[in-house]
Amino acid sequence: MNAFDSLKSEDIFKISIGDLNKALRFNSNDYDKLRETLKILNRTQVEWNILEKDKETEWEVTTLLAGVKIINGICYYSYNPLIKDRLSDPKIYAKLSLFEQSLIKGKYALILWELFKDYIGIGETGWIKIENFRKLLGLKADEYTEFKILNRDIIKKAIIQLNKMSVIYIDPETGVNKKREGRNIVALKFIIQHNENNVGKIKKLEDKWNTNQKQLSLPLPDPREGFQNQELLKSLTEEFGLLEEKAVEILKTKDEFQIYENLEYIRTWRDAGKIKASLSGFTISAIENNYRLDGKIKEKKKTDFKSIKKAEQKKILEEITTHVLQQRHIQYIEKEAELSEQERQKLKTEFEDLFRESSPGKSRANKAYEGKLYFFMKSKILPPEIDDLKAYAKSKGFDYDALNAEFKK
Repeated sequence: MNAFDSLKSEDIFKISIGDLNKALRFNSNDYDKLRETLKILNRTQVEWNILEKDKETEWEVTTLLAGVKIINGICYYSYNPLIKDRLSDPKIYAKLSLFEQSLIKGKYALILWELFKDYIGIGETGWIKIENFRKLLGLKADEYTEFKILNRDIIKKAIIQLNKMSVIYIDPETGVNKKREGRNIVALKFIIQHNENNVGKIKKLEDKWNTNQKQLSLPLPDPREGFQNQELLKSLTEEFGLLEEKAVEILKTKDEFQIYENLEYIRTWRDAGKIKASLSGFTISAIENNYRLDGKIKEKKKTDFKSIKKAEQKKILEEITTHVLQQRHIQYIEKEAELSEQERQKLKTEFEDLFRESSPGKSRANKAYEGKLYFFMKSKILPPEIDDLKAYAKSKGFDYDALNAEFKK
């Protein structure tokens, strides 16, 4: 919806990388993941009116995004004219809960969730031809060709997900009607009910998420605020010796992924003593001519933590910790929702016994109780926090124990 108001009047649209990461719930530092996602959107085909819900004979196919580029912290993108006209029509939009969507795991369950939301008030989907159903799922011609396998591995598993984590309910036994021609199943009809039992549960989970986010003070970081742009400008001027005017010009005109990759390439050459000319001149030439395409960037060697200033060590540790705490909180919300009422009550009883011993006479109706309960439940449901810290640090090229020990000296 970022471009909705200007779809009819403009051809190029923009969104800050910070806002895009928040919308996608991406870690702010995972530039490779963001870039790959944008590439996928650029080559994803959209086929219109597969189910013929519009009662039209018109058929269209186009790519989702016509083009994407990132300059100076801003993502610029454009749509193919065919899909742009469609997107500007308010009638095509359904109100979807992003939080409910985040609870559903699995590509096929998500696809069916989006489809079935249209029919909650209607009660059934109408007959969907098998070939069209396969198109909706994005299946290749040689995938799940036998219906019994399609039904077992995709449809039934998706229905279990939806019944458990959404406001949609489909009876596993009677909710999928099949139309046959001879021995072949040629069409499906899904009977959609509103899952009243899950409405309160999802609302409670969402309220808990919002409350805990405030308590933890861990909003999704915007990489453009105090980190990426300013840090990149500082790196270009202080580390590589560019004049600020030239550094700003590069940031405004070059893709930031290209800048980062070339700086890694330059550092490799600099540390090996291969740059004989001016470092700033070499840097400008490398970025503008994209030297990194001509040379292989070697794998990062283990960081010499002693060479990193205390402020930088602290910053790295904070970024690792913040990311891990955010991801663990999301995992906790998901895992806690999967507990049976019996399992949940057993853990709460165990905690209350400990709470009475450690805080005799204290009421349960206070923030201390809620906070301790949250951390107790998390410790029981998730693996040890230190394991996640070490694993994430390793994925970023750091030895967590070594970095932490060096910082504490």
